[in-house]
Amino acid sequence: MATDPLKSRFEEFRQDSTARSQPPGVRAIERRLARRHATRAFALVACALAVIAGVWLPTFIRSSGTGPATPPTSSAVPSPSSLSPKPSAATPAGAGCDAIDPLSQPTVIAGDDVDTVTIAGSLLDICPNAQIKVTRVTYTSTSYTGKSLTKYASSAMTLSAGKRTGDFGAPGIPSDGCTTYLIVIVAGSGGIPASIPNTVAQIESTGRDNQARATFAASGLDLIADAYGGKVNC
Repeated sequence: MATDPLKSRFEEFRQDSTARSQPPGVRAIERRLARRHATRAFALVACALAVIAGVWLPTFIRSSGTGPATPPTSSAVPSPSSLSPKPSAATPAGAGCDAIDPLSQPTVIAGDDVDTVTIAGSLLDICPNAQIKVTRVTYTSTSYTGKSLTKYASSAMTLSAGKRTGDFGAPGIPSDGCTTYLIVIVAGSGGIPASIPNTVAQIESTGRDNQARATFAASGLDLIADAYGGKVNC
């Protein structure tokens, strides 16, 4: 009978070992799978929420204006060159002054004394470096009714900002014999005609010098004051 307790212990050990090594039943397997699926589903949901937050949150911050202020770009700051004063277009360079056309704009003004001339202030406003050549020419003929007059004498000066006014003085007219004369003052650097049509009689009778003006304009010269003339010692 001494062996009964030992046998009983072996029997208990066998039953306990069998219970421990026996595979789980169907319900136990189902519970284990359910826990595993639940854990995996939770992990998938957490990953999806993280992705959505990463895409949507920056867009929301930009649209709502709650994000950090964007530093100004370099184009928003005016460059030093854009702040510097621009040269005025009313003051052309000296090279532009060389193209002044005395026939298209007033350059010289005659004074009360027809032999005194002054450079136009409006010209100096446009071109401070302007230099205008002014020439007085005396044309003569021995015949009052002759068709042409010949250059007898001439004198020239250059007017500028440094010399605004000039006086030619009394013109020289031949004193020997009967002489028809015509005196003109022109502006420009064109060539002075050696002879011109005789318009003295026309000017004295009509007071117009249109033909004389057209004659000098053909040479690029502007007739500043009305041509004047007559005859002496006749």
